[in-house]
Amino acid sequence: MGRSTHARRRERGQELVEFALILPLLLLLMVGIFEFGYVVFAYNTLSNAVREGARYGSVKPDVEADIITTARRLTTGLDQSKLDPDVNPDAWTVEVDGGRISVSVEYEHTPFTGFIFAPLGLDTLPLRAASSMGVE
Repeated sequence: MGRSTHARRRERGQELVEFALILPLLLLLMVGIFEFGYVVFAYNTLSNAVREGARYGSVKPDVEADIITTARRLTTGLDQSKLDPDVNPDAWTVEVDGGRISVSVEYEHTPFTGFIFAPLGLDTLPLRAASSMGVE
């Protein structure tokens, strides 16, 4: 048998209240997924850039500016003013045939959900990537 019309009338706004209680949690979860995805994108971009810079530096280790330019070229999609590339200066003092070159970069990622994480002290998230290859 079905419910009485009196019981259905009493529960009329129940779904709306439940949805209003769950909606903020669902939105926070979705925003967190997007933020995490962008952090992974930024880290992968940095990792690929330093790998390419180290590869270029292993072939032509004499020009630090060209190594940094090669690495920076692959960091599209990131704020260029927050990139701090570094080519290991020790690579210039070792033997050309037995040395290694290291390229690293640091990036301060500013979350687009900063208003959520600012009270926790997470205004920026430091990302660092490094790569090292033998000089040919």
